[in-house]
Amino acid sequence: MAKQEKTTVKKSTNKKGIGQQIQKQIGISVTLVMAVIAVMSVLIVWNMVTTSNDTELKLQSESASLMLEDFFSPFERMTEQQAVNTEIKSIINTTGAGTNIKKNIKYLSVLNNLQETKKLDNSNIKATWIADIDANVATMSDGYTTDADFDVAARPWFACTNTGKTILTEPYVDEASGELVLSIASPVKNATGKAVGISGMDVSLESIIAVMDGYKIGDRGYVMLLTGNGNFIYHPDKELLGTSMEEMNITSNVITAIRNKHAELLKYTVDGETKFGYLNPIGETGFVAISCIPSGQYY
Repeated sequence: MAKQEKTTVKKSTNKKGIGQQIQKQIGISVTLVMAVIAVMSVLIVWNMVTTSNDTELKLQSESASLMLEDFFSPFERMTEQQAVNTEIKSIINTTGAGTNIKKNIKYLSVLNNLQETKKLDNSNIKATWIADIDANVATMSDGYTTDADFDVAARPWFACTNTGKTILTEPYVDEASGELVLSIASPVKNATGKAVGISGMDVSLESIIAVMDGYKIGDRGYVMLLTGNGNFIYHPDKELLGTSMEEMNITSNVITAIRNKHAELLKYTVDGETKFGYLNPIGETGFVAISCIPSGQYY
């Protein structure tokens, strides 16, 4: 009888041990499954966050690009229309070297044309003008005409005679107003298609700066506008306006991207801080928009 009781106790103990082992294995399996689910959940959330940030960077960059393209387009059309104006073409074709452009029979009519064009947007157009290559002279909408020391071929906007199309120059500070401006220039061609002059205007960037101040991405994100040479048209740090990005302590991939002018997502470091951004070309201007946020806001 005692032997039978011992056998029963032993079997009960074995069953209890087996049950505990099964429970332990189940517990381990459940823990592992929960851990895997937790890791997958984190990865999914991380992917959703980064994807959302990538999309936001792209949208902000594209929005700024379209805004700037829309801003410049009317001024580009104005200079192109002036370049084919019959009176402007006539005064340039009939004013030769050593000739006073103000003595040309078409001068007053052309001056009026320049003034009327400027009135189309007085707040943004600082001056309209034409330049004659042979006569080496430029005359402005305010009546000012350059003197003998002026060199047409040395001006940045002269490059439009080589490209054969409208160009936007690098930004510069206007001496008279102290505003950041750039010139938009179109070649004036003769009957054979040779560039004999330039039609242009100086456009203030102050309204662009004001609009861009409103572009915010989260707490510390913003959008930069740069020329194809990497000079700042807009940056929230106004001290950088007109300066070159190459002067900054920034990784070279950003400079390369600006020169390539291809839309792309960027990860870069500036002054030791890692940032993420999206570069988008601005139409045919040769300029680019770059949206950016610090890495702490990206993840």
